[in-house]
Amino acid sequence: MGNYLELFSSSAKQLGYLVEHRYNEEQLEANYTQLKSMVNELNLTQKQLVQSEKMASVGQLSSGIAHEINNPMGYIKSNVNTLTKYQDAYKQGFLLLEKLLADASDDDKKLQRLSDYWKKHDLDYLLNDTDVLLEETQQGISRVINIVSGLKSFARASDEKWAELQINDCVEEALKLSHNELKYTVTIEKNLADVPVINGNAGELVQVILNLLINAGQAIEKDGTITITTKLINDRVDLSIADSGTGIEQENLKNIFDPFFTTKEVGEGTGLGLSISFGIVENHLGSIDVKSVVGQGTTFTLSLPVASNDEWL
Repeated sequence: MGNYLELFSSSAKQLGYLVEHRYNEEQLEANYTQLKSMVNELNLTQKQLVQSEKMASVGQLSSGIAHEINNPMGYIKSNVNTLTKYQDAYKQGFLLLEKLLADASDDDKKLQRLSDYWKKHDLDYLLNDTDVLLEETQQGISRVINIVSGLKSFARASDEKWAELQINDCVEEALKLSHNELKYTVTIEKNLADVPVINGNAGELVQVILNLLINAGQAIEKDGTITITTKLINDRVDLSIADSGTGIEQENLKNIFDPFFTTKEVGEGTGLGLSISFGIVENHLGSIDVKSVVGQGTTFTLSLPVASNDEWL
């Protein structure tokens, strides 16, 4: 009988050791899983911080470049405006000379030589073409100045304070910045209503709209349309950006605002654009919604509260 009790006691101890060992293994596995999750979160946070630093550097660089470009562009614009005035004076003089040549007799050799020179070098065409060239140059200068202005606004985004702003102005600013990206494949249709002002950071909202426009353009393979609409619904201003692109799979829609989630090829996107945009819109007490049909296109809708008298911090 004593042997049985001793055997039972020994078996119970071994079983206890096994249970304790199993418990310790499960604890170690749980701790490992938790530690692995924390490491992943730290890596994610580190990547976000690195990206934020890069974006801050880009902002500073853009501001510096914009300043360097702005000064010579001011001189160029002033000089071209002066040349245009000179051109008007030259043209009037040439027109008087042309009339004089038309009235000259064939015996006047000096005027005849001048008339031959006029015809040989087709001065009529040169005068008219100079007008066209000067006009196109002025348009190009205005375009560069607008881009520089947009870069400066984008660079100041994080430094700006909250203020009343017009969302339609943000749309126009984002369109200027995205023009070169969209001009070859996209037709822009604007349905901008006369909506009330909202409270917010104009630079950050331009960043959101710019990101949505570029994404929409990249979703359009050829000859598509982006429709931008603003309207007032109750006490909120809605902005929708709809494209006729390839659309987004339904299974991807639920992850569309997750950090580092992207359906683009490797190297074509960081997967941070929509995540950052989501955070900006939330910070403005707004919401952002997406609807998409594969093969038909995608619509992003921002809903932002109308400006109030409350102080925004």
